[in-house]
Amino acid sequence: MDESVTGVSNLQSTLSFEQQKELLLLQMEHEKLKQRSEGSKLELERARLEVETLKLKLAKEEGRVCLVGEEEIPVKILRDTGSMDSFILESVLPFSSQSHTGESVLIRGIGLNVLSVPLHKVSLQSELIQGEVVMGVRPALPIEGVHIILGNGLVAEEFGKEQRADSSLDALFQCAVTPAEMSNLARGSLCRSPCLMGRGVTVPVTEFLSAL
Repeated sequence: MDESVTGVSNLQSTLSFEQQKELLLLQMEHEKLKQRSEGSKLELERARLEVETLKLKLAKEEGRVCLVGEEEIPVKILRDTGSMDSFILESVLPFSSQSHTGESVLIRGIGLNVLSVPLHKVSLQSELIQGEVVMGVRPALPIEGVHIILGNGLVAEEFGKEQRADSSLDALFQCAVTPAEMSNLARGSLCRSPCLMGRGVTVPVTEFLSAL
């Protein structure tokens, strides 16, 4: 028999009924606290597993990357829709002055600290991007196991190439306004006889009559 159980039994035999009752209540409370503590450990472990699973889901896209003309190596890619720029882990490739574009990009994270990140040319093969791209190189990335953070800039550039290659969109591209041309345009209501065109129509400044 367990010595602790024997000790409790001997103790109970010397106590009054009320004291034994009080001791039993204390033992029950101790057992509840013990179970609660074990439950908390299980909850913490479950939360840790959920975080690890989420990381795997975020980094589920795989690709291959190399310096231009070199052998490709496999990488894990995180698609970040909240970032315009793209970044690669410094230890992935032997970056040098040869791959450096000579330029840097300024970034600011949630801590509001501004960092200057050097830009390097790499060749990337993934579900969204195929070909030579420019990325910022960082000594570490926020999520362990991720080698590349793919921002909106490269994705939009690749999507634009696909659109340009689609001849059915030629007419739309001819009508589209470039950012440079936007400086000579205004948005508002236009009275072009015999109709009043609604708010939000983009028109040349020379034809703009009034913004309501």
